[in-house]
Amino acid sequence: MKKYLLCLTFLLASFQLCCSQTVLKGKSFKALIGNVCAETNEYNPCASHMIHLVLNFRDQDVIFTEKNVNSCGEDVTSRIQAKWKIDSAGRVALSYSSKIPKGNFLEGFRLQLKGDKLIGYKKDWQNSMVEYKFEKMKE
Repeated sequence: MKKYLLCLTFLLASFQLCCSQTVLKGKSFKALIGNVCAETNEYNPCASHMIHLVLNFRDQDVIFTEKNVNSCGEDVTSRIQAKWKIDSAGRVALSYSSKIPKGNFLEGFRLQLKGDKLIGYKKDWQNSMVEYKFEKMKE
């Protein structure tokens, strides 16, 4: 009986892990991670911008794209690739192919899948943990 329970537990955990991978694979997510407000002498709608982090999950890797967005358009400020894997607790383990540049938003950044919600975590300049809720982008 113990063997059956152990096998059933293993199968359920494997199924949950497989479903978690499927929730992310081939999908794109976006979150607002900051704002920059600039004071100008004259009206300039392009002076301020919002900072978005876009995640594009593929089979084994994810591309992080940081964009500055305002009414004048958008500029990509960084693009970093990492391999990803999800554990049974929903934590997304990331391994970067190269060192993250100093001062980049991804320093100390981590991801967690809670149900079908993707949440990012990072400490701010006051050492407080900030939660970033990612929204699935339309395909």
